[in-house]
Amino acid sequence: MTDFSHRFAFDKQAKKIIVHTGKVEIGQHVHKAFANIVAQTLGIDSSSVKMSSISTQSSPDDGMTVGSLSMQVTGASLRVDASALKAAFMSEAAQKLNTEVANITLDGLSLRYSANDSSCSIFDLPTAATATITSFDDAGKWASTSTIAASVLGERLYIQDLVLPGMIHARAIRGRGYSAKDIAEADGVSVLNDGGFSAIVAKSEAALERAWAQLDTTPVPRATNCNGPVTHWIQKQRVQTNETGDTSAINGTLFQSATRAFLLHASIAPSCAVACFNQGVLEIWTHSQGIFPLRDTIAGYLDMQPDKVIVQHVPSAGSYGHNAADDAVMDAVLVSLHNEGVPVRVVWTRQDDFQFSPVGAAMHVQIEAQMADDQTISHWRQTIWSCPHAQRPGSGGNINMLAATERDSIDTTKTVNDLPDKIGGGASRNAKPPYSIKSFGATTHIVQDLPVTTSSIRGLGAQMNIVCIEAAMDQLANESGTDPIDFRLKHLDDRRECAVLHQLKAQLDAASLSLSETEAIGIGYSRYKGKAAYAAVAVLIRLTDKVELVDVWAVVDAGLIVDRSGAVNQIEGGIIQAASWTLCEGAILRDGYIDAAGWDDYPILGWPDIPSIHTTLINEQSELPYLGIGECMVGPVSAAIVNAVSQLAGCSMSDLPLTREKFLQAASSE
Repeated sequence: MTDFSHRFAFDKQAKKIIVHTGKVEIGQHVHKAFANIVAQTLGIDSSSVKMSSISTQSSPDDGMTVGSLSMQVTGASLRVDASALKAAFMSEAAQKLNTEVANITLDGLSLRYSANDSSCSIFDLPTAATATITSFDDAGKWASTSTIAASVLGERLYIQDLVLPGMIHARAIRGRGYSAKDIAEADGVSVLNDGGFSAIVAKSEAALERAWAQLDTTPVPRATNCNGPVTHWIQKQRVQTNETGDTSAINGTLFQSATRAFLLHASIAPSCAVACFNQGVLEIWTHSQGIFPLRDTIAGYLDMQPDKVIVQHVPSAGSYGHNAADDAVMDAVLVSLHNEGVPVRVVWTRQDDFQFSPVGAAMHVQIEAQMADDQTISHWRQTIWSCPHAQRPGSGGNINMLAATERDSIDTTKTVNDLPDKIGGGASRNAKPPYSIKSFGATTHIVQDLPVTTSSIRGLGAQMNIVCIEAAMDQLANESGTDPIDFRLKHLDDRRECAVLHQLKAQLDAASLSLSETEAIGIGYSRYKGKAAYAAVAVLIRLTDKVELVDVWAVVDAGLIVDRSGAVNQIEGGIIQAASWTLCEGAILRDGYIDAAGWDDYPILGWPDIPSIHTTLINEQSELPYLGIGECMVGPVSAAIVNAVSQLAGCSMSDLPLTREKFLQAASSE
């Protein structure tokens, strides 16, 4: 008999099938999609399927929840496992009912198999009996099949709500000045020093906040060459260089560039973690995207066996990549080692979450292109300068956690490599245009010796590569006197690529838009990583007292859609975030720190700025494979906005964010 316990458990009393996965729910609704896959494959009602909590102790290692790969990898795996489970159930039911498999029917609501006036429950079959749990409450304490309903009703437990018996509170000092006398005299408060790592430790959160108020909140300045706008320093740093394709010199007729500043995760809630070291076992509660790599990295750092480090995922306010969740864990772990048997809670301040978290990489992309006599693109050279996109715990063989670096004075000048192209790349993600080009070459420079940690944020390098590519395509279309969509179609061969653009053009034609002189339509297209979802986007931009995003049309082909509402939420959320990155967001370095300590320093798109969104999914009920959808909007939406704003400015505007001040400066220089 096949053992399905790595994927499924069965609660006979509650009549629920419990699904185990290592992919975490961070707001992308993937758990609901997983539950739907299992229910559809087994032929049962989805209310009978529940997702288990996720822990290194009880969940399969499905890898990190990154790269828009959850459906492509784990979703596909779940369908295979559920199909095998269905076959086992059918065989066992046939034997129990003394009939042939072909004679059996299943009631998807009652979960009972029937044949010849006899029936049996799924939970009475041998396969279910081998993986029975006593209560779903034990397996699903932090499960999140229905994130929206539970969140709206205030029923969902977030890590910030977690209270354990005897819990104490701590916060890393991060080199700030303080009066040891004032803190020592506070009730129940002490300062822990472990190598170069220091933290305030208190018996209550209120006492911690009183002690924290004694600190000088201004970090000690760092010497760096990376202060100010990206263009001032990014091409002057030490780099790691990689070349792909033909990078020989060409006689280019078009030159296009695009830049972005550092991007912050700017989560609704700052990062939080709880850790407890007790009798040789380290237990951790975290909202990390990668609990297994986190476990292995911490175990290696502390010279512990991995099975002695238990990491439990607890939801937080969501994330868009590598934020400070892992760093908060290491803060809590180091304090817990000095307070054995006592749970330690760490919550970062908003200032620390902005200034010490890993941030999205600053980038500068340049393109040189050449047209052939038949008005097709003959040569294309792309050059990328980018900070690293992959410094998660353990990446590159490094700890990559702030507290560990502070504690042991780890050399931070080591060369940091980027993600290789075979797994999607980092700075080079979507650097190769999707269009037919006779000669293509790309040079990628990964900038080293940065005073801040740069790592993964939604889309990695895809946003800026697609912005630069699509801005160049618009310029080339204009030079050839061709409609921008038609020009792109002229350079596309894939039927599905062409379909999303044809559909987008049909929607714009049907809208019969009459534009004023202060309005423009911009186009953007890409296929994320060249292997995930296809997305064609159009935006309507209007100039008022600011650059206003009025309408967005998005046509997406992500293959088979299991949970439509989740897919649309991912698309529309991606649209809004891309718009915010393009029009509002960006931080520079000052004195070696992110020059933003709170929301006043880092504006994001507000509720009044949300555009009307028109989303179309094609091939959603097909038998085509799942395609990753979570990050597919970042590039084409940003590119469409850039192209629309450039039309209104009368010149290329692709240095993000496209603020009102930048627009006025560009328009006045024409």
